[in-house]
Amino acid sequence: MNDFDFSKLNPMITPSSPFCSCLEVEGQEKYSETVTCGKQLNCSKPDHPIYNKMCHVKSKRSARSLFSYMPINMKQALNRRKRSVDTTTMIMSKEEALAFCESYMKASKAFQACRNVPSIDASKAIASCILDITLTNSTLWAPASREGFKELCKKELRQNNTLSESEEGKFMIEHIHNIMCPNECSGQGVCNNGTCECQNDFGGSDCSQDLSIAPDVFSVNPDSSGLCDTSDCEDVIVEGNMFLHGDGLLCKMEKFQASISNSRVFYETTYIPAEHNTLTDVRCRLPNPRPKRSTMQEANHFVTGFKVSVSNNAKDYSTSHLVYILDSTCQDTINVSGQLRFTLKNNYCFINGVCVPEAAEYGINNCYICNTQSNVFAWSLNSTKNGCEKFARKDKNQRQIYIISASVCGCLLTLIITTVVILRKMKSNGLKIEDFANQPPPYTDAAKPKLCSRKL
Repeated sequence: MNDFDFSKLNPMITPSSPFCSCLEVEGQEKYSETVTCGKQLNCSKPDHPIYNKMCHVKSKRSARSLFSYMPINMKQALNRRKRSVDTTTMIMSKEEALAFCESYMKASKAFQACRNVPSIDASKAIASCILDITLTNSTLWAPASREGFKELCKKELRQNNTLSESEEGKFMIEHIHNIMCPNECSGQGVCNNGTCECQNDFGGSDCSQDLSIAPDVFSVNPDSSGLCDTSDCEDVIVEGNMFLHGDGLLCKMEKFQASISNSRVFYETTYIPAEHNTLTDVRCRLPNPRPKRSTMQEANHFVTGFKVSVSNNAKDYSTSHLVYILDSTCQDTINVSGQLRFTLKNNYCFINGVCVPEAAEYGINNCYICNTQSNVFAWSLNSTKNGCEKFARKDKNQRQIYIISASVCGCLLTLIITTVVILRKMKSNGLKIEDFANQPPPYTDAAKPKLCSRKL
């Protein structure tokens, strides 16, 4: 199947089942489909650098049963990144291939050290390298022969109990583990105690990845189509490719408020260290909420959400995806011509960002209630209840004060605008206010008043 056919496949919309497996447990390889695990499972990986000592279960409580419409938010065309390799064709004789392979293998300190390990035949790795070159007319597969030999060396060190019984053998094992790094750090890092320390612009276990190239992000919270219920929404799962463990692995979280029609207004942006799980998924903790009392109509900011993107170097970020945070108690999703929209469930108000059931009371003497027939986004006065008449008069007086204040503000605003327009017009004509005081009366010669003298 080629990339074009792959991109046409519809994404899986059924929630994936939680599954945990550890490569090694107590020194033995074990695989189990029936392992019982919660959000975390202890994993032992003694032969590999351990970044996270816990394996995270990728699935969360699915939101599919909570909301009516689940949009498809997975990126359809998956541009699978390929490792950059030299594909230059070169024709070598067997003698030339032998010289190249011997020089290439000897450049590896780990290869040289492993030649002294019993039961390991380095000549087979060199012969495999020669065969690959003569068959492909390329040196592309030379690293495979070298890395395969190094893996055989590690296996022998792990299984040969005789070596660990002598001081010389213990020294050999420790030395080889310290200098054996994957792919010799690709020439873009230093091997230190079996781990590559990469140059600033490179990352990955073998320093082969350019950190300036942002990771691919396919979806956020894929099992729930980018939705998240407030009852279980501490973080979001980001799925993609080439998430590299390091200090530069950050989540960019742009907070927004969405209206019922899903028009969005963006606010602050927060940068949070991503929790690396695997090469294909990370977790981004949601920023701590900053509660604010609403000063706008709740219909205009009905749902909170974040636009999420990820970077490997804290500078270059991936494409962004949206995650919406809803309270399934009173909020729901609907499909309007294939577009995600939101709605308020029957018999609920949504006041100051909180779901309030019908007829719920609030305030002094409980004079305010949720009245869905009056206003679903604000408290309604219960004027029929004893002792609430004064609040009705107060609300009426407040409305009158608002009207008067609005009228006065409107007049002042009109006056200010008029003054500004006049001053700008004067400035454009090169006039100053003082000029009007020194100007003669605006008479023409014909219109000047004439003094008549009477002859006696």
